[in-house]
Amino acid sequence: MRKFYKVLLIAVIITAMAAGFSVRNFANANIPYDAKALSQELSDALQNWIISNYSQYYKNISVDLSLKPDSVTLRNGVASAVFDAKIDLTLKAERIEDLPFMKGMLNYLNSKRAVASKAQIEAANNLINDWKLELKDYIGKPEPTTYATYKIAANLENDGTVEKDSVKLYISEPSSTNKGDDFYPVPSPILETAEKMERNGEEAMEETFKKVSGGK
Repeated sequence: MRKFYKVLLIAVIITAMAAGFSVRNFANANIPYDAKALSQELSDALQNWIISNYSQYYKNISVDLSLKPDSVTLRNGVASAVFDAKIDLTLKAERIEDLPFMKGMLNYLNSKRAVASKAQIEAANNLINDWKLELKDYIGKPEPTTYATYKIAANLENDGTVEKDSVKLYISEPSSTNKGDDFYPVPSPILETAEKMERNGEEAMEETFKKVSGGK
């Protein structure tokens, strides 16, 4: 008898959960919303995300978003929209040596300079000069404009506004089937931390030392 009541109780709980889920989906499907206001909310959320993610390393960040026609949708309580983004920005670093990756290379070189061979020092300096040549046009100047297409999705509150903590971002890439674009989740954070970039620089310089010394 106890087993029967236990099974019955589980069935009641499952039924209640299913009913609650159905009611919630039904309610979400009927959330009143203003497409124009909703697209503005999603646009603001995307712009804030871009500025927040890039501001660690960049200044003078300008974001121009254009809503794709007929891209605002609401399905099962999840609103989404697609925007073309035009992004202009300038590195904060005033010298190449201030960039985290370059700092990492210089730190490793300086830590090994006393015991390094002449060939290793020469190879290290060549690597640093190559990077300086590569990066010199980015210091103190606006970078070339970045163009990208983003899809932003978020749950809606019952009043039709965006649930801030539910925002998800996707970026487009050409479809492998040549049928428009495919969207992929945007990494969070999109840029590596300064500490990780410094480690990358140290590893790059360490690899240069090893090559000169025959992999040792």
